[in-house]
Amino acid sequence: MEPKPTKSQREESSSEDVKIPALPPPSSSNDAAVSEAAASRPYVYRDFAQDDTDYGGEAEISVADGRGLTNQKLPAKLNAMLSDPDLVTCITWMPHGRSWKILNRDVFSRYALPKYFGHTNHASFIRIVNAWGFRRVVTTGPDRDTYYHELFLRGKHNLHVKMKRLPTTHRKTPMDKNESSPNFYEMSEKSPLPENVWLSQAGVASRGMTTAGAGGMGSVGNPAAGAMGMVDPS
Repeated sequence: MEPKPTKSQREESSSEDVKIPALPPPSSSNDAAVSEAAASRPYVYRDFAQDDTDYGGEAEISVADGRGLTNQKLPAKLNAMLSDPDLVTCITWMPHGRSWKILNRDVFSRYALPKYFGHTNHASFIRIVNAWGFRRVVTTGPDRDTYYHELFLRGKHNLHVKMKRLPTTHRKTPMDKNESSPNFYEMSEKSPLPENVWLSQAGVASRGMTTAGAGGMGSVGNPAAGAMGMVDPS
């Protein structure tokens, strides 16, 4: 006779299972044949919002980090930009936290790029974004012209270590022509992401939802806001 399950085992089996997609294997410059085969299959977005696994990797950088922002990899720098209160007028997470958008290209190039990338070349920044596997939403709606990566989610820094810069020979898997862009708002209702963490110049984090995005552009006392003719509400 098999032993009866304990109370904790019964509760565990009765709870709803949370399905987490399998992470992609590490990329390699020698897997051109694999990339070619993958490119023939339509791309399907996988939501990693429930993945809380600690994969290690470097700690996130703060706005006031003295190690040199320009020496960090794209995921860390991009996340820091989206957490920088001085840049809320030119770049923001969308409300669902699964894609981000450049609100003002001129202000972004003038203030954000020099601080984090050491240049003002917007086209160069977009090339780097594409090289890291980000995709742009081209359909109509509030997410149009936003960029997303299934491993770059608001508040999910643990996934960044799994992001890889693609080799120059790699081709992105095309979207199915009969499929629209992922419905991030529907995903957000089922699996909401953590709130954004704003980083002050002193490196002190404060939680709060993004003030810029589909509902309008937020503002703080910063040169980027002044350049756009915005007034510091404080």
